[in-house]
Amino acid sequence: GSLAGSQVRALVYVCNPFSLCGGHGDRTNGILSTFILALLTNRAFFIDLDSPLPLNVLLQPRRAAPDVAAAAGGVAAGDFLLDWRLRGGGVGLGSHAFYLDDRVAFQEDLGWLVRDPSQVLLVSMNHRELQALLTHPLLAARARELDLPSWPHLASQVWNLLFEPSPPLRARLEEARLDLALPRPLPWVSSAAASDAAAPQEGEDDSGDPSAAEEGFIGIHFRAGNESARLWWDPGRHALASLPRFLECAQRAEAELGLPNTTKWFLSADTQAALTIDPVPQLRRSGKLVVLGEDTWHLAHVDRSHVSHGLLGFADSYVAYLLLASARAVVLSRSYFGETAAEIGAVPDAFFAEGCVR
Repeated sequence: GSLAGSQVRALVYVCNPFSLCGGHGDRTNGILSTFILALLTNRAFFIDLDSPLPLNVLLQPRRAAPDVAAAAGGVAAGDFLLDWRLRGGGVGLGSHAFYLDDRVAFQEDLGWLVRDPSQVLLVSMNHRELQALLTHPLLAARARELDLPSWPHLASQVWNLLFEPSPPLRARLEEARLDLALPRPLPWVSSAAASDAAAPQEGEDDSGDPSAAEEGFIGIHFRAGNESARLWWDPGRHALASLPRFLECAQRAEAELGLPNTTKWFLSADTQAALTIDPVPQLRRSGKLVVLGEDTWHLAHVDRSHVSHGLLGFADSYVAYLLLASARAVVLSRSYFGETAAEIGAVPDAFFAEGCVR
C-alpha cells in the first residue's frame, strides 16, 4: 500500500541503492529483526527493498493455503497473509535509522525506537537482534503475551508468514530441481503447485526409490570470499584448499544421519574456481555432487557485484539460497548466506565445516 497521508503507524525495512544493505544473510537478518520490532510495537510492517531490483520480482507476500485460511478465520484461501509491499517507497516519509554493521548502536537505541512517536519509522539494519528484542524491558511482556520466546524455529515461521517465491522464481527453482535431479517436490510452493511438481515431468524417471524425497539431499555452502576475480570484492573466508574438508564433512553427515550413499550433495560456491578443486570434478562425474551449471546459471553478490552481474545473478542467487534452505542437512561456511538459509528452511541438521561440528 501507500503510506503517504495515512494515519497508520508503520515500520518500514529499507534497503535501497544509496546504502550498503549486505548480502542475502544480512538482508534476511534485517527483515526478521525489523518485523519482530514492528510486531512488538504494534506497527504495520512494510518492506522497501529495490537493490538491485525490487524484492517482489522474486518474493511475494505469502498467500493463505486453504487449511491456514480455515484456521485463521476472516482470511480467504489465496489472500495475502501480510501484504508488506509499499507503493512509492518509504524514504522521506519519516525518520530513518541506520544500523548497518552496528549492533551496539541498535541495542543502545532500542528504547528510543520503541518510544519513537513518528507515524512512520524507517529502519535499515543487517544484524539478527531477535534475542535483544524479545528480552528488552519495554518489549518482553508483549513478547511473552504473544508466546514468541517459545516458538520453535522462529526465523522460519516469520519467513513463511512473509514470503513465498514469485512465479518467475518458482519456475527457476523447478528448473534447477530438474537440472540437478534433486528429490521432488521442493518446498516454498503452494499445495497445488507442490502436487503438480510431484507429478513426473517429461523426460523424468519416476521409477526411483520413493523414499528419496523424504531422505532429501545435503547442501554444502562454500564461501571463499576473495576468489571471485573481478565479479565482486569480498573479504576472505575459506581458502580453496579447504574445500575437501567440506566434502569430508558432508560424508560424515551422511553417515551420522543414516542417509543412503545415493544421497546427492548440492554445492553452492561463490567462485567457479571451486569446481576445479579435487575431488569435485570426480564427484560431479559420478553424479554424487551437483552444482548449478556454469553456462546457464550466474554467480553474483546482491550487494557487492557490478550492476550488470547483480541483475543477471539476482534470481539465481535466490535459487541457490532456497535450495540450501530445502536440504535435509547442510555443511556451512562462515557466512550468513548459508546460516540464514538453514534457519529459514528449518533444516533439521547443520554442520559447520571447520571441525565438522553439528
